[in-house]
Amino acid sequence: MLGALLPEVAAAAPLAPANELGDPMAGPATMMPTPTLAPASTDEIYQKWSAKRRKLQIQTGVSAGLAVALLGTGLLALFAPSVCRDPDPDFGCGEGYGRFFTAMTVLPASVVTTIPAIVFGVRLHRHQKQRQVALQAGPGGFVLRF
Repeated sequence: MLGALLPEVAAAAPLAPANELGDPMAGPATMMPTPTLAPASTDEIYQKWSAKRRKLQIQTGVSAGLAVALLGTGLLALFAPSVCRDPDPDFGCGEGYGRFFTAMTVLPASVVTTIPAIVFGVRLHRHQKQRQVALQAGPGGFVLRF
């Protein structure tokens, strides 16, 4: 039936059973064309690898930058010298707990943001190790792979 409707597709594509799971409600297994994929060229493979590498570099950099910024903000809020010279608690600088509360809020946030930085860094390292190399050591000498 499919061959009559689309003769060029039916002739070009290999046939595979449509009911692979053996579903009794689907009826008997019929033959459907399966698409075949052309092998990717080395340029396409390298472009995909480079795009993923760039994405992982950006994710690692943004995560690490945010962690460092939050850590610096927390440490600056905690240890920076105060310039307030008005001891009046009502109209002056207050009791001075704001800096401590700010630091105790921002420092745990910096610890939390280091987790994605570590995860993306490990993914980037593993991705770097999967890089295709043209000259590799093989049994009996070196092997050229392009």
